[in-house]
Amino acid sequence: MRIKSIDVLRGLTICTMFAANFVKLFSSDPPPLLDHALPQVILPFDLVAPLFGFIMGLCLPFSIEHGRAHPARILRRAMALFLLGYIPNFVYRMGVTAAGTLETALTTWGILETWAVAYMLVYLISRLPAGSHAPIFVTLLTAYSVVMSTHPELTEVVIARKEGGALAAPAWTFIGGIGFLAGKSLIRDNAGAFRLKSAGIAFGLSAFGLGLHWWALPMDRLAVSASYVLFSSGICVVLFLAFHVLNINLGRTVRLIGRWPLLAWLTQGIIYIPVNYTLGLQYFNWPAGGAAAGISLILVILVTRGLVRAGITFRV
Repeated sequence: MRIKSIDVLRGLTICTMFAANFVKLFSSDPPPLLDHALPQVILPFDLVAPLFGFIMGLCLPFSIEHGRAHPARILRRAMALFLLGYIPNFVYRMGVTAAGTLETALTTWGILETWAVAYMLVYLISRLPAGSHAPIFVTLLTAYSVVMSTHPELTEVVIARKEGGALAAPAWTFIGGIGFLAGKSLIRDNAGAFRLKSAGIAFGLSAFGLGLHWWALPMDRLAVSASYVLFSSGICVVLFLAFHVLNINLGRTVRLIGRWPLLAWLTQGIIYIPVNYTLGLQYFNWPAGGAAAGISLILVILVTRGLVRAGITFRV
C-alpha cells in the first residue's frame, strides 16, 4: 500500500535537494537564501537532508507491517544506498579534484552514506521492545551532543566531513527515528490521535531546538548540532502532517519522482559528470548560475520521467 502524501513529499524533497545541489554546482555567488551548508547559519536548503532521512524512517514501519523488513533485505538496501553514494564520490575524488589521491578518495563521505548507516541503526532499534524506541533515540542524540561538547577536536572532525561523516550518524539517526515514530503513529493511531500526537511532537522538538539555539548550543548544520537536529526534526513532522492532512498534490511528475527517488538520484549523473569534467564547480556568476541550475533540474526530472515510462526503474 502506497501513501500518497509520502510519495508527494518525498518527490518534493528530492527535487529540492537537486535544486540545492545544482545551485552549488553551477553558481559561484548564489543569493544567501539559496545557498546551504555554510558555517554557523541555517538556511532553507539545510532542512532538505533531514527531510530525506525523516521520510526514510517514516516508511520503515510500513515495510515492517507488510513483512518486507527482513534483516537481509534491510542490509541489502542499506549497502546499496551506501555504495550509490560512496562509489561516485570515490571516482570524483580520484579523477576530478586536484588533490585526488587514494587516501582522500577512500575517506570520502556523503549524504547517502550517512543515511545508509542511520537507516540500519533505526532498523536495529525498531527490533527492540516498542516502549524503548523513543528513549533510545533521545539517548543517542544526548550522548552525541555531550561527546561533541566535551571533545572539540571531534567536533572539528565532524565539521570537516560532508554531512558530519560517520561520527555524526547518531544525530542523523535521531531524525530518522522521529520519522519511524511518526510512521508507527500513522499506522496504529486513529486520524485524530495521529494529528494531535504529531502536532505535539512537532511543537516540542522545534521549540526545544530553538531554546537550545538561543541559550546554549547554536544551530550549526556543519557540526550537526543537537539544536539543528531537534529543530529540523520538528519541521519535518510539521511538513508531513501538512501534506498528509491537507492532501497536498503537486502533480503526477513530483509523485513519480517520489516513487523512484534513487533512479532520479542516479540521473543527476547526466549533469554532474560532464560538468565536473569540463566546466568544473561554480563556474557561473548569478543569475547565469541559477539559470543553469534550473535548466538542469528540469532536465533531470524529464529524463527520470522518461525512464520510468519506458519501464526502466531502480529500486533497492
